[in-house]
Amino acid sequence: INNDADESWQFPGGNAPEFLSSVDDQISGLLVRRFNTVLVSEGREYSCHPEVSQYFWQDSKNALNNLLSPKCLHRGSSSVTVAQGNHDISGHIGIIEPTQQISILHFPYRSFFGYKRKIHLGGDAYARNKDLPSSFGVAWRAQNEFLDSDDMLSFWKDLAVAPNVIQSTLSDGSILVDFELIEALKSVKPDYWWFWLKFRLRIFCTNIIRTINSEIN
Repeated sequence: INNDADESWQFPGGNAPEFLSSVDDQISGLLVRRFNTVLVSEGREYSCHPEVSQYFWQDSKNALNNLLSPKCLHRGSSSVTVAQGNHDISGHIGIIEPTQQISILHFPYRSFFGYKRKIHLGGDAYARNKDLPSSFGVAWRAQNEFLDSDDMLSFWKDLAVAPNVIQSTLSDGSILVDFELIEALKSVKPDYWWFWLKFRLRIFCTNIIRTINSEIN
């Protein structure tokens, strides 16, 4: 499972081993769809985090407005090579087919400052890597060019959807509702209280810094 830090893989019944053991031996890989979380706008605040997000785009798109590509879950093999980006594989023997039984909840947009930092680090890394062709990391490279301009802020604001708009959109099927991850995180909180305390303190300090910066500006 070539997982990224901003993804959560959802298996039937929450049981990955049971599902994977049921996959036919002739199948080498499964193409799994990804669903971007909806960035909820509430005034000047934006809500998007695995702990609270329940809305996801049915036809999710990347930062360049192209449909989000699936990821390939595959059988472990020394002959398999995972392509840069963790999406595709090569060197496999057997069938690769799409599946509707698994889904990936994707959280690329959690905070504006966090997203800018991500693009800055990733964009600079792609620029330094002379071995990769320019066709790799296209979205990162493009956004890194206008990272500190008004275009980046406009991009972020265009992502946001007001709660009343979400409610009116649910009926047409363009937004999915999923509580599975929220409930799963609630269930593990008691066992990892130190992690959640550290996380909350970090958010608290970040909000204070943002407030100070806003008043200065």
